[in-house]
Amino acid sequence: MVNNNISYIAEIGINHNGSIDLAKKHVELAKESGATIAKFQTYKTESRVATNSPIYEILKQCELPYEDFYKLKVFCDELDINFASTPFCEQSAEFLKEIDCKLIKIASFHLRNLKLIKKILTFKDLEKLIISTGVSSSIDLVKVNNLYDSIESEKSPNLAFLHCISEYPISNLKNFNLSNIPFIKKLTNKQVGYSDHSIGYMAASYAVALGSEIIEKHFTIDNKIKGGDHSMSANPNTFKKMVDKCNEVQTMMGTRRLNNHY
Repeated sequence: MVNNNISYIAEIGINHNGSIDLAKKHVELAKESGATIAKFQTYKTESRVATNSPIYEILKQCELPYEDFYKLKVFCDELDINFASTPFCEQSAEFLKEIDCKLIKIASFHLRNLKLIKKILTFKDLEKLIISTGVSSSIDLVKVNNLYDSIESEKSPNLAFLHCISEYPISNLKNFNLSNIPFIKKLTNKQVGYSDHSIGYMAASYAVALGSEIIEKHFTIDNKIKGGDHSMSANPNTFKKMVDKCNEVQTMMGTRRLNNHY
């Protein structure tokens, strides 16, 4: 029998709309829906986008003070779900280190920011660094992978890459390019996963069949909530269906036998 050991990331992101109470409600329902990781975005708006950016006001309204992330970390610990976040600058990364964040996710557009990645890789108590590959090339992946392999430390965090399409939501079946999942695995020899930007839950199960051990999905408690990514995110029912289907697929994949006798 196969032990289902997939990590399921509920990307709450900014769907808390700047409210820590709404953030906690998302964590609770993500846990109930099968998520093993509740992930947020830690940033100061002025360090993330220019003040004349069309998304400046949205990000500003959804910006949580640093102290709220500490409260969310404690809340996640109490619920026995892993806390994770994406920093958008070195300062926010340092803050995540201070609150003992064990899992950090790098957004795909920071994959070329080797200075930030190298800094995070020095965090002694960090357990895993996950990097999305949406806006990247094979050369970018190799550079990050080589950087990681060049750091000789027994305390280096585990490294994982997520196949990701930088289209939200994905508009066409031809745009999924799921064959990149085994390709990334072969290229980096690291754990691979899938950050799913599609509507529904089926794509994630196909990703598991191709070797994904991490599944990330944008999460909301209610698609009707205004702001953030609520309208395109998976609600608790969809997220639970995704988890069940992915676990089912992994069980069906079974274990490769050492001989040809069946």
